[in-house]
Amino acid sequence: MLMKRSCRLLCLVLSVLIYTLCAPFSAAAGNDSLPSRFDPTHDGKVTPVRQTPQAYDLCWCYSTVGAMEQSLIFTGLDNASVDLSESALAWFSSSSEKGALSDQERYGSNFIIAPVYAMARLCGVVNEIDEPTYLSAPYKNPVSFSLQGLSEFELESVEKVTGDTELVKKKLMQLGGAAVCYHNDLDAFSSDHKSYYQSERSDVNHSVTVIGWDDNYSKDNFDKQKPDKDGAWLVKGVWGTRNDNGYYWISYCETELKDFYFYKLKKAASDTVYTHNGGMDRMYASSKNPVQAANVFTAQGDEKLTSVSFFVEENGGQGTEYKIRIFKELKEDSAIDGIECADIDGTVQFDGYYTVNMPSEIKLSKGERFSVVISLKSGNGKNFFVAEDSNCESEKGQTYYYTEEKGWQDCTELVYNNAYINAYTQKTGSADTSRLKAKLKELENKRGMQRAVSYAKSVIDKTSPSFLEVSKAEKLLESRKNECDSYTVITTAEEWNSFAKDVNSGNQYRDKTVVVESDIDFENTEFIPAGISQDRCFNGFFDGGGHSFKNIKINTPGSTPAGVIGYVGRYGCISELNVTDCEIKAKTAGGIVGICTLGTVNCCGFSGKIKADICGGIVGRLESGTVSECWSDIKDVNGMIGECSSENINVVNCFSTAKDKLESVKKTYAVRKIAELLNTNGEVSSNFGHFEYAKGVVKRVYSAKDESHSDNDNKSMIWIGFVIFPVVSVAACAVGFALSSSRNRKKPARQADDTKTDKR
Repeated sequence: MLMKRSCRLLCLVLSVLIYTLCAPFSAAAGNDSLPSRFDPTHDGKVTPVRQTPQAYDLCWCYSTVGAMEQSLIFTGLDNASVDLSESALAWFSSSSEKGALSDQERYGSNFIIAPVYAMARLCGVVNEIDEPTYLSAPYKNPVSFSLQGLSEFELESVEKVTGDTELVKKKLMQLGGAAVCYHNDLDAFSSDHKSYYQSERSDVNHSVTVIGWDDNYSKDNFDKQKPDKDGAWLVKGVWGTRNDNGYYWISYCETELKDFYFYKLKKAASDTVYTHNGGMDRMYASSKNPVQAANVFTAQGDEKLTSVSFFVEENGGQGTEYKIRIFKELKEDSAIDGIECADIDGTVQFDGYYTVNMPSEIKLSKGERFSVVISLKSGNGKNFFVAEDSNCESEKGQTYYYTEEKGWQDCTELVYNNAYINAYTQKTGSADTSRLKAKLKELENKRGMQRAVSYAKSVIDKTSPSFLEVSKAEKLLESRKNECDSYTVITTAEEWNSFAKDVNSGNQYRDKTVVVESDIDFENTEFIPAGISQDRCFNGFFDGGGHSFKNIKINTPGSTPAGVIGYVGRYGCISELNVTDCEIKAKTAGGIVGICTLGTVNCCGFSGKIKADICGGIVGRLESGTVSECWSDIKDVNGMIGECSSENINVVNCFSTAKDKLESVKKTYAVRKIAELLNTNGEVSSNFGHFEYAKGVVKRVYSAKDESHSDNDNKSMIWIGFVIFPVVSVAACAVGFALSSSRNRKKPARQADDTKTDKR
């Protein structure tokens, strides 16, 4: 009897457990209705608001990066710690095949689709830490051309959705964000700068990232001009925390805000991109019938063709049918006179950029000529192929277009230049690390190279590194080599103090990089804080390299702010520095920064004691700016931020070991936003994004670890749930049946009843 009851209980527990796990997936699968409000900031599924250089029109680049980062979070490829370099994307997006651009011209105004052409060539998608942006004058740190062909992620598609609000909402829930343009007029903001609406202008002059919506956002929130109805889009701005906390609402009635650009990326996998396009100058080739174009390439080595890409324009959202054919062993002066090895049909709905994977392996031999032939037919009858215009150069035998009168013609005989068709390949065989080893031997002892050297060593230490990993290591070494001579490198206490004295004498290090390349112990050694006032602050890029400063004692008299860096200005960024066993006494003090005005503190940590009227584990007074990926272990201080002078702040992905309850944190800070965003207060997280907390310090890791499930993950889990539930339930019942029947094989009827009970 006891055995039978145990079996029945086991079955029941297993069934309830499985039902509990699977029910949410079933509910999600059957729920097509959209919520009235969608705000990823409440779930921490959004990257911090970035700060654009104020004198440069880079909103188009920042809104694109914002949308891509959201896509990476929502598709599960990365998490809210991802930080892509706007500087690198702007640099490679601003290019033309004719005429060299100056460094400063590369950071001028551009248009929102420009980055797509760079990303299609596998350029511009790199980490911010590898190519930081100087916020005062970005062109003073020009991006190394060695980074061409390096992408942390590859662009899979860009879709421009116009005029379909419900579809835009669905895609926001899938991909997390969209880059949009609208007409910006500062006078059209509400007095609290949280709402925006104007109805007088239809031109666009600004770009932001839309991340959510609220159907019930009251029209009464717009106190200057009132829209006709409730409802607004939630916008992640590109001005940092200059206005409110960087987020605001734009009314649904803002008519010129209509084109939503959604980006979908994938993990970098291509070793080579074959393209005839070096810029973004374009025109359209058109045809009443399906428009056809072909690009011919020559394989650089033994490879396999994995995917091809193309653009779709002017289809009005009515769909475009495509046909892709691949030819090998081509004869001279032809795009199709060879062996056809692939014929792929498909349909895309919107204007944009698309990558299509090859359904089967297509091998290429070194020196072999092959072609990618694409035909496009749009549902609205407007058949266009994106081609280069007269600002570009073409050579005979590269691109062909099909005409009704003469059939296939070389583009050098037409008004169009090369077609925007790219082919992507992976190398076959094993990667050779000999060149990387030689480069590493040459550069490993050069100051300023430590970050790139560390990554190169990690690649060489692998048993079988991929071609992609070896190539990335080589490019990062070469890029760092081209830039590190301008760095200020700190490896000793004496070098730190010399740097600090320089800052305190008035050198703000604007548009300069400071790199720490060693742990430094200040025991029995003087420590001089850097930055003593607003006009003698740090305003450059400080890369701590994950290193630690130990045994620091700071005693600052009067009103001078105290911290490792006392005052950080509007262009300053402090990254990846740990401070341990530290004691600070001052009126206003923070473990890392005393006062921060619009700057950024990223991936820093502090443990020690602070005695001050205003004190925080990371920042003493945060007047405006961003604190992210930081940790604080400090006694007698309620958390990380001592005081906030406004709500113009972003504090995200941080934790404190202080055991304060959330209510006391709210009371202490008087800024409710802080308490909401410090969502791990009182916990010690071992992993929060691209960084790990271990042995009292935070250090960067090169592979993101995302423990959260994306929407796509949930879709997969729905099917897993549908499979697991019946299979495991049956298995559980079988186990129960076997156990029970082994004890009493004379009661099959009662055993059947037990099975029925389990199925309930």
